[in-house]
Amino acid sequence: ALGPADGSVIIGTTSVLVSHIAELRGDLHSGVLAVPSPLPGMYYVMAENGVGGRAFEWARVLFGYGDDVSAALADAESVAAGTVQFLPWLLGSSAPQPNDAVLAAYTGLSLQHDRRHALRATLEGVALNLAWLLPHVEAFVGNPFPFLRFGGGGAQSSLWAQLLADACDRPVHRVAEPRATNARGAAFLAFAALGVLDLADVPSLLHTAQVHEPHPAAVARLQQLLANHTALHPALSSLHTSL
Repeated sequence: ALGPADGSVIIGTTSVLVSHIAELRGDLHSGVLAVPSPLPGMYYVMAENGVGGRAFEWARVLFGYGDDVSAALADAESVAAGTVQFLPWLLGSSAPQPNDAVLAAYTGLSLQHDRRHALRATLEGVALNLAWLLPHVEAFVGNPFPFLRFGGGGAQSSLWAQLLADACDRPVHRVAEPRATNARGAAFLAFAALGVLDLADVPSLLHTAQVHEPHPAAVARLQQLLANHTALHPALSSLHTSL
């Protein structure tokens, strides 16, 4: 994400959407900020979206999977998308609407649902939170992103990448060896500083494990869930203040 036409998503402990612009500014209302960058003449756009992989870890423990990531992902993928929805504000919300008081919740549960649906909803909820953020970052940098690169530990999951593509209605390029995203970026910057490579060559050096195209039917369903997502935000904030 070396310029304002490029956007990348990192899902590690938290979820972050990043880009670059050529001026120092910020939008305190939405929590989208440009900060000093190692790139000459550029500023790093960083929009912290809240818990990402931490929400999945929490749900695995809550629903009895423990550290068995493979079983949790397999179960989440084994069920069709349903009406269960997860609002992922376990530590309040960050960008695009910072609010420390808002709470997390599962909604739409019925007797026909089990822990598999809750795990899938957890992954969808994190993806939807990023979809809520995306237009704010695009407006901030002044460009729509034609696709999103996806790195971090969350990008080990092809299911999560597809949900992200469907929620954001953008192709998602899931990078190879995604857990090395930060280390690889630091190495590229070091090599550029030493004159070993040109920063303009960095995109050509990235390896993509898989490109996930949005599925129209899934996009339509997730757009409905995104409307619920944003509508429930103030309701879950007011619940906190009434306790």
